[in-house]
Amino acid sequence: GHPGLGGFDLFVAIRQRGQIAIENLGVPINSSADDFSLYLFDPAKGFFTSNRPGGKGDDDIYTFVNNDPDLKVVNYYLAGIAYEAVETDGQVENKILAGTHIKLIGEDGSILEETYTSNTGQYEFRVYPEEDYELIADKQPTHFTDREVFSTVGRSVDKSTLTELVTNRTFKQDLVLTPIVKDRAFVLENILFAFNSAEINDASAEELDNLVQILEDNPQIRIELSAHTDSVGSNADNLLLSQRRAESAVNFIIERGIDQDRLYSRGYGETQPIARNTNPDGTDNPEGRAKNRRVEFKVVEITEQINNQSDPDDPNTPEEDPEDRYFQGSGGGR
Repeated sequence: GHPGLGGFDLFVAIRQRGQIAIENLGVPINSSADDFSLYLFDPAKGFFTSNRPGGKGDDDIYTFVNNDPDLKVVNYYLAGIAYEAVETDGQVENKILAGTHIKLIGEDGSILEETYTSNTGQYEFRVYPEEDYELIADKQPTHFTDREVFSTVGRSVDKSTLTELVTNRTFKQDLVLTPIVKDRAFVLENILFAFNSAEINDASAEELDNLVQILEDNPQIRIELSAHTDSVGSNADNLLLSQRRAESAVNFIIERGIDQDRLYSRGYGETQPIARNTNPDGTDNPEGRAKNRRVEFKVVEITEQINNQSDPDDPNTPEEDPEDRYFQGSGGGR
């Protein structure tokens, strides 16, 4: 328990940066007798019950008014809309995604709240000043999970500027999920290799860690990780080099704890260019070769949903043509 003045006491919980401190309301609210059943009918007025000396009976009801002129309350909320990114005729459009599972994660990694978006794609959470959060949005098994970092640090309202006793402030954070479609290629940005090398450097490791997060968030997918080269060197050498690089990337992901049964490696060498290696006049095209030196992943299998996150109360599951998202990469050797 907490130190008190007598029998039952009334306390207040003060939250700051994810920590909650309990404080006794003290005199005159509390006494040496039993004080309980607090009720507020606005932030400055309320009732409570006490059997302190001087009452009219056993348990009496008392009213109180807080006359502190600086008493102001600010309620903070985080709200937004969940969308899916849909590509139609080469144009990407965000469309409302109802029934999306949204989790609010605290600084310690725990789930503070969770909800499902409405038919209009909306969600809302209560948040607190000077705290860091993460939003996780998923709609498995049809969409990739989206993660967004959000913070209220440095964004508190200056109460001295407020005229109302109670102020509500809402922060906006929309979420965009990408549909999962088999055999659609996603180019990984910043996967760079030294010339004729398959060694994973620091920049490549960071990008592959992002892919590990995708695989952890989406346990229903199996992927092919493929490596590609430009046309410098022989076809045979480029094919072998790309296979070594693909296997190196897959081994890195396995070392991070992803089941090897969910991963396939394949090197395509120079056989699948996405840009010209040379210009029409036969001269070198460095920009085109840079685009061709790339590492991609694509979903090759979508297993049965492992953890059903669908909202049972929402019969609407919009299905649109999927988006093909690309992360453009460049640099490196062959």
